[in-house]
Amino acid sequence: MWEKIKEFFGIGSNKEKEEQAQREGEKKKLSETQYKLYEKLKEMDEAWKNKQSNRWTLYEDVLPEEYEWTPMQYEGESEDEIKTRIYDYYTPIKDQKSKSLADEYDAMIKAQNDKKSQALVNAEKEHADNRQNKQDNLDQIKSSQASKGMVRSSIKSNLDEQAQKNFEQMRDQIYGKYASDIGAIDNKIQQLDAQRKEALSDLDIAFAKSISTDIDKLVKERNSQLEKIQKYNNEQSKKAVDYKENRAKLIQKQKEDIANIQTKETASEVRNGYSGEKLEEYKKRLNTALEFYQAMPKDIAYELVQNNQQLKNYLGLMYGSLLSALNG
Repeated sequence: MWEKIKEFFGIGSNKEKEEQAQREGEKKKLSETQYKLYEKLKEMDEAWKNKQSNRWTLYEDVLPEEYEWTPMQYEGESEDEIKTRIYDYYTPIKDQKSKSLADEYDAMIKAQNDKKSQALVNAEKEHADNRQNKQDNLDQIKSSQASKGMVRSSIKSNLDEQAQKNFEQMRDQIYGKYASDIGAIDNKIQQLDAQRKEALSDLDIAFAKSISTDIDKLVKERNSQLEKIQKYNNEQSKKAVDYKENRAKLIQKQKEDIANIQTKETASEVRNGYSGEKLEEYKKRLNTALEFYQAMPKDIAYELVQNNQQLKNYLGLMYGSLLSALNG
């Protein structure tokens, strides 16, 4: 009783105080050495956890975080590039055909113009021949009449009039025919010129249709490719979103399943204690702690172990065995 009263009022002999101070110093010193034990137990705990991690094939570790895919890119021509290429292809062909067609009609028109020139030359020659024939006929008739002694002024006048009349008739025939020929040739030239314009117009229309058809075909193929690319990219993008959501659900479900298993195992361990490989593991930890604390004064060791949260964490259900061993 007296000892308790002294303890309550802080009454004690100097010797007791010295012994108490000495004990507290030793306890502090020994307490500071516990980090060595903690390091050993920590290593054992990490090794055990690493070993146990292989127990589960975690989706979080094996499933990639992202759905890997590469967006498709359209690497073909743009619509403007298609148009430019088709125009560049057809333009020289069209120009060559247009030139060839124009040259063909120009040659036919030139031939008709040459006919016009030749018709004029022929008419002028026939007119000159007619003039010469008129004079030759007069001279011949006059010579014949003179040889017969029949040349009189009245007869000469009649002969000149008749010759002039014949000359004029022939002249009118020559230039009438010339005018008719020239009219026919001009009409032919007009026809050829109209045909030339129509042929060139038809050629322009044909090439325009070919150009339009080719462009429409290529643009349609291009748009079809773009639609396929867009469809693929949209599908893959949706798969990426779905994959991320499904991955998160799988991971969460697995975590819940593992947690349930571990909860059941913990409850079983609380009721029945550790077993199998886990029992052997925690016995090793207990023996390591016992070896460390049994090298100390038992009372100090007990105080250091009592309510020691780190030891509780490392030793689990074996923590009570350690306390019992040091308190025995």
